[in-house]
Amino acid sequence: MRTTFGTFEASLTCSAGMRTLDAVNQLSSSVVILRAPVVPALGPPFGPGRLAIVKSSILFVQELETPPATSGSRPRCRFWQSPVALRVGEFIVEGSVHVPIGGDPLLRIHQSGPAFLALTSVVARASGSEFEAPFLAVNRFQIAAAQKLPEREENPVGRAADVETGPVPAS
Repeated sequence: MRTTFGTFEASLTCSAGMRTLDAVNQLSSSVVILRAPVVPALGPPFGPGRLAIVKSSILFVQELETPPATSGSRPRCRFWQSPVALRVGEFIVEGSVHVPIGGDPLLRIHQSGPAFLALTSVVARASGSEFEAPFLAVNRFQIAAAQKLPEREENPVGRAADVETGPVPAS
């Protein structure tokens, strides 16, 4: 989890089988409770143990492990994967936002609704650091700028995709 004041490596307190995106969006509280952060970004007097992070300070949440695949029949929806670039805090984040066929990715990013937006096939850069992730839950209230990127053939975004809906286990 990247926040406006540091990075935390920890587990979210949520139900088993709940997707990370659903976990951060469905919390009715204004805070996210982390269980025993491995990397405390705060200095003394903060130490080991549960920690409450104010949701509005979260830039994005990255999964530590890829959730296991789920089985069973689920409804499938047709979405368009649209490549976008976002300015989130000090990060430039490039990835795909999933929008309904014919939808506008910029409107999707800034529509009213849950605070966190799913971004897939992500590359994030900040001064001196870069990482890739299959998924980020991005706090749409921390997005300072957004732009649709041109579609590239070597990158499988900007195409129709079958996206499964329903719970996927979170790490």
